[in-house]
Amino acid sequence: MTNIKRMFSTVGITAFVGLFSIIFGSSLIPANSVNADVVPISVSLSITNSICIGQQAHLTWSSVNATSTSISQGIGSVSLSGDTYVSPTVTTTYTITGTNSSGGYGTASATVVVTGSCATPTPTPTPTPTPTPTPTPTPMPTPGQCVLVITKNVDSSNIYNGQYLNYTINFNNSGTADCTGGGVMVKDTLDGNLIPISESHSGNILAGYGSNPWYVSSGRTLFWNAQVLTPGESGWVSFRAQVDSGNSCNNLDISNRALTSATEYNNFNNWISSNTVHTNVIPQCATPTPTPTPTPTPTPTFIPVSLTITASPNTICIGQSSNLVWSSTGATNTTINQGIGPVLPYGNTYVSPVVTTTYTITGTNFSGGYGTASATVFVSGLCYTPTPTPTFNNLTLTKNVRDISSSDTSEFKTVNANPGDTVEFILRINTSGTGYANNVRLIDYLPSQLQYQYGSTTIDGVYTGQDVISNNLYLGNMSPNSTKVIRFRTQVRDASVFNSGSTQLTNNATASADNTGSINDYAYVVINKGQVLGAITLQIQKSEKNISKGDTVEKTSMTASSNDTAEFTLRIKNLSSLTAYNVIVTDTLPLGMTYVNNTTSLNNVIASNGITGLGLNIGTLSPNQEAVIKLYATVNPGVTNTLTNVSQVRADNYSQIISNPVVINPGVVLGALDIKTGASSTFLLALLAGLFSTLGFYWYKVKIV
Repeated sequence: MTNIKRMFSTVGITAFVGLFSIIFGSSLIPANSVNADVVPISVSLSITNSICIGQQAHLTWSSVNATSTSISQGIGSVSLSGDTYVSPTVTTTYTITGTNSSGGYGTASATVVVTGSCATPTPTPTPTPTPTPTPTPTPMPTPGQCVLVITKNVDSSNIYNGQYLNYTINFNNSGTADCTGGGVMVKDTLDGNLIPISESHSGNILAGYGSNPWYVSSGRTLFWNAQVLTPGESGWVSFRAQVDSGNSCNNLDISNRALTSATEYNNFNNWISSNTVHTNVIPQCATPTPTPTPTPTPTPTFIPVSLTITASPNTICIGQSSNLVWSSTGATNTTINQGIGPVLPYGNTYVSPVVTTTYTITGTNFSGGYGTASATVFVSGLCYTPTPTPTFNNLTLTKNVRDISSSDTSEFKTVNANPGDTVEFILRINTSGTGYANNVRLIDYLPSQLQYQYGSTTIDGVYTGQDVISNNLYLGNMSPNSTKVIRFRTQVRDASVFNSGSTQLTNNATASADNTGSINDYAYVVINKGQVLGAITLQIQKSEKNISKGDTVEKTSMTASSNDTAEFTLRIKNLSSLTAYNVIVTDTLPLGMTYVNNTTSLNNVIASNGITGLGLNIGTLSPNQEAVIKLYATVNPGVTNTLTNVSQVRADNYSQIISNPVVINPGVVLGALDIKTGASSTFLLALLAGLFSTLGFYWYKVKIV
């Protein structure tokens, strides 16, 4: 009976609802009161429970049925599942929200507790052994993390307007994985009362970042590229700035901090900050008083002066030079005696005293600070020449260039570049002969359309505080048959300084020494602005070496004697976006040289003769493809004049291009510098004298190669 009542009630209610719908219409029942099409969303979020300041927490998430997900605390939109690393400095809760087009919605949260600075854990005491020890499970290794740490200091806490501050930034990767990206970025935004003067850095750091130089004036920001920092690797940068606060009558606090980041820090969206350093600028104006009696000017805070000066070498002969190098801290005026006079707070100069001389540097500042330092150059008298054997020496200079922005690794006499590119010049100074080249100097005359990157000059891979542009770069004395390699970088100025089409820039360098003449060499940069597709055609580079003299370095100028064999190398490259067809290369030798048959090779494969006649057809060159041709030629007997050689390249769809010239300078008179001395020569002279006295006049020619 109960079941019959329930059925009757159910049937009655259903019938009533149906009758109600028929009478009043279905519109009285809300259509969205039950939405069976909503797809439910499930999201999850987890994070490392607890970290110290400076450490990273691992944040992971996933979702089901969501089409869009985002995370709070500035992270924003994220993939439907994934992970990232965060470095909060206070306890922080992160919330993930997921939605879909059906109206589905879901959230989840996770909190990381920041406990403050990490404390050194107390060493765990050695447990007392037990007869049956329970093995401790091996913990799962923590995933590798990039952890950047950065600190900053300044050399003075009190200073006057116009004086100099020296800042040092130290940083390292204290994590267990590489810090990567386009390189770890270190940046420092200057206070408006500072003017940047110069910078220096450790060998694993580059000045500037990407297309930015080391100082961008529009944002008053300094940039450095720490490249990839491996676990435990550290680096440093330092910069010098001058205070320019005007005639302020109030104390001024100059505060400064540095920042660093990498790809691992939310793709450079999170930054690690150094400590903030402060320097007080002491006012330098008198405070007026309302009474005729002036208030005594307070004594300025005393700033001590520290100076250093060294002489290298500290012992010389008359006619030689010693390099004085000095530095100062806290000094605004510095002078050196012995007629040198006022100098910058740091620098170097060469001196050549004829008697033992002591050089004293004196430094002062506005607060009454005073200091001195001295260095003595001992002069031992005239330099003793061990033997009367005459010596000779010679310098050669080779200059090449490469476009770093286009990832060139090879060096050329001419490169193509675009406005804003970074190009590197490479200069090699070689000595030959039997004597030293004394006080070798190098200077580079940079065209105005190229901007020198200060701090980029290296000598044999070591950075130097000297620059090669505004002054002579001193290389010291060079021993016979030695080489020094100098590199520096420049940036092509923006497109506004160039006309449309191609502009060739010529860069000239000059090397000299006290006991040699000066020599020059050139490299060329072709700037392309607004080129039509395919307008840049073919490139041909030419170099040479004297294989009879054992040359191993390719040059554009060499010395050769009669019958010497020269190897010429031609590099042909298609720089356009179009294929070059039927590429023909010719090399018209100058009068005074003879081609050596069957010595022409194309990409190290022997090719047919003809390059010195109608030309060598090397076939087709695809865009950016390069071909290398080598050939031999000998210097004809009796040649005493300078020879110049150029090559040409053309194709069916490109006009002829001429290479850079190479020069063959005449060598010394045969045997003039290679006369042998000693017992064998004495015997030969005696034998000749006997022959002349007994047999008449006989002429002997001794040929020494």
